[in-house]
Amino acid sequence: METSGLFASALSTAYVVTGILFAVAYWPKLQCMLREPEATALSHSLTSELMWTACRLVTLLYVALVAQHSLISMVVALDLMGRLACVSLLMRSRRLTFRPAFGR
Repeated sequence: METSGLFASALSTAYVVTGILFAVAYWPKLQCMLREPEATALSHSLTSELMWTACRLVTLLYVALVAQHSLISMVVALDLMGRLACVSLLMRSRRLTFRPAFGR
């Protein structure tokens, strides 16, 4: 295997490993978002979270359809699922925190 092929292989492996670690790292964040809905609602930008999620969707489509790299596609899909979970919990937190008080 030539040097550029070896480098590309090493880089792909590193991307997969760090991607899996990144996906696992969502767990503590999601737990905090569940535990502290008011802090979550106040400290996270829904616009920013939605933009990051959209970017990951584009990345997934590119890797799956253009680059056609199934392993990296799975890693990006894991990241996308984590981002979607964050967006869902942020929306839940905002609903719980900013809901109108009835009877006032």
